[in-house]
Amino acid sequence: TEYIRSDGSIVPVEIRTCLSKNEKGIVDGMWSIVRNISGRKASEEALLASEKKYRETIEMLPFGIYECDITGRITFANRQAFSYFGMNDDDFKHGTSIFDVIIPEQAEKTRSMMKKHLNKEPIGDFEYTGLRKDGSTFPLEIHSSIIYRNDLPIGMRGVLYDLTYRKKIDAELLKTNKLESVGLLAGGIAHDFNNILTAMLGNISL
Repeated sequence: TEYIRSDGSIVPVEIRTCLSKNEKGIVDGMWSIVRNISGRKASEEALLASEKKYRETIEMLPFGIYECDITGRITFANRQAFSYFGMNDDDFKHGTSIFDVIIPEQAEKTRSMMKKHLNKEPIGDFEYTGLRKDGSTFPLEIHSSIIYRNDLPIGMRGVLYDLTYRKKIDAELLKTNKLESVGLLAGGIAHDFNNILTAMLGNISL
């Protein structure tokens, strides 16, 4: 609760009380210990402000952020991660696992990745095929790290990237490169034909 000092200022306090009884066992009073908890309150408010700032920053990022326990159950996901998979907060609260958002064919690959990660082994391939709630798929890149508590692994935290746009750009670049190659080839052939035709026309003129 809060106490009001004689100068009108307010101080947060913690009160612990117990009843006192006389020799006949009848309650005849109450003992109280009052402790000023201004410092603790200030620390709690600072911690809440820090958590709020962290969460707001996470929500603004243009890529997905997730956390899961060692079984793969997702315990946190930001707004961008929700949009990737066409899900909402309720879907994740009902026990969504990372195996639910990856195509079934890659379930074993995902388990192997988690096992290697927990054993601090090199992972290698980061690319997967994501599975949306409506059944559609998309290319997905995952980078993660282990969450430790008391030196024991309790889960993983990671970053998700939807590679759809990047894949489209790569495909367009490949197409452009092919067109450039065809253009160079056509130009070379035209040049060769031009040389032949020049000789022919020269002979005809003569």
